[in-house]
Amino acid sequence: MSKLQFIVLISLVSLLTVNGQVTNSFPDNGNVGIGTISPSSKLTVKGHVNIGDDGNYKLRVRHVDGKNHTDSNLGSLFLNYNTGKNVLVGWGPTAASDLFVAGRLGIGTTSPSHHIDVINEHQPTEAFLRFRVKDAISDYLTITNTTGSSGQFIPLIKGNHVTDTRYSLVLMGQTDESNDNGGHALLAFDARRPSGPIQTRPLFVWTSYTTKMMTMLANGNLGIGTTNPGSWKLAVKGKIRAEEIKVETGWADYVFKEDYDLPTLEEVEKHIKEKGHLINIPSAKDVEENGILLGEMNKLLLEKIEELTLYSIEQKKEIEMFRDIMELLKLEMNELKEKFKTTKE
Repeated sequence: MSKLQFIVLISLVSLLTVNGQVTNSFPDNGNVGIGTISPSSKLTVKGHVNIGDDGNYKLRVRHVDGKNHTDSNLGSLFLNYNTGKNVLVGWGPTAASDLFVAGRLGIGTTSPSHHIDVINEHQPTEAFLRFRVKDAISDYLTITNTTGSSGQFIPLIKGNHVTDTRYSLVLMGQTDESNDNGGHALLAFDARRPSGPIQTRPLFVWTSYTTKMMTMLANGNLGIGTTNPGSWKLAVKGKIRAEEIKVETGWADYVFKEDYDLPTLEEVEKHIKEKGHLINIPSAKDVEENGILLGEMNKLLLEKIEELTLYSIEQKKEIEMFRDIMELLKLEMNELKEKFKTTKE
């Protein structure tokens, strides 16, 4: 045996044995065992594996099966378990790798109940998700916990847009031209209990920071500029501008019916002296305290106009009657003048 062959033999023996016991093996089937004498695959390692040491080396594989570290059965693949570092997939200046997950994905949980199930443990912000584009890194869509308190979670969906003055968040419902029919809206906002509609608390509120601008109650009553629309379907604290307003209410044609009790002008005069306003018309104090009902007030104003019309008709009749009387008196005066003239001659 040559010196070189002896050195190789000694090296091989030291490779295969530790303290005289066989720990590594090279069976005839082509498998290699490190830390085991019965490798079940091309390379079977019993123990820890360090690839790269302190150098920038890499491991390239076709497929990786995992095993729970506390279980003898193959189960889970642990990457950087416990105190591990970041796991980067397809990282680098020309990264183009895709990550495919067949089944459920759990982040912060080992028992996901949805396709993507996230439990956030990063205090205090509890930020769950953020989407950005590389050429506008300051614009983003994020989902976070808006409570700022432990033991509570209210999801906040926020669109942050700072690159110009356009919208910060857009919600869109879209369909095909053939479906542009029927009575169903494309976009719905739903506020409910699991067992039915909301009964007492408001359905939604529109705010600017902490100022409530618009509130809709459970019964559908809407307040703009007020959080308490009361019994009104629409309550507005402020001015309203519109091109047309249609009010469906009663009308005052009852004034023209024969059984209508038209006040005399003397009664109207007396009421004005005593009350300071027309009959059936609210006083200035009442209007200041309670406002007016637009439809009701239009009806009452029409009532006064129709009463004035009746007064005018009655006055016209009286004027015509006095005109006729004056004509008769004029004729009688002329006749008396003629008789007096004849008698004098």
